[in-house]
Amino acid sequence: WEVKTEGFILAFSWVSALFWLVDLIMNFLTGYTGPDGVIVTSLRRISRRYIMSWFLPDLLVVSSDWVSLLLYYLSVVNHNGNTMLIRVVRLLKVTRFVRIVSMVRSGRLAQVQYVLERKVRSIGLNVATIRFTLGLAKLVFLILWLNHLGGCLWWVFVTGAHSSSDTGASWHADIADQYETM
Repeated sequence: WEVKTEGFILAFSWVSALFWLVDLIMNFLTGYTGPDGVIVTSLRRISRRYIMSWFLPDLLVVSSDWVSLLLYYLSVVNHNGNTMLIRVVRLLKVTRFVRIVSMVRSGRLAQVQYVLERKVRSIGLNVATIRFTLGLAKLVFLILWLNHLGGCLWWVFVTGAHSSSDTGASWHADIADQYETM
């Protein structure tokens, strides 16, 4: 699983690090609806609420992105090949999934859906048809994703370290030999 950090991967690492940094900053500037239904725009109250809720997970995501980029450039300069520390930092990026789930739960994506529905209505399209089409597309992508995961698990099973014997032969090599002799 040692993926070289170059080209598209390096560019996407920079885009990801910048995106989450801007997201962290924007959370200090984004108002919210208070318990009384009034939109809160006080920077002090917004900051306090954000620091008490999602600031720490966001800071962990942002810092892991920047630390991994820093470690990558340090390892390139020093050629030390110390990839274990880089792997640990990459593992910390799993917290990004928690952040994305929180965005879904907090209603940010619902706000995007509302804006999109208004645009669809202004164009003159039927919102119900669009919802049905998007739901169908989600199901198709879910099926494709599950098939992908199944294929990955099968690949791990077939090429795993425990799949060969002490002679070097494996059951899938035997099957391949049988098909070649047919």
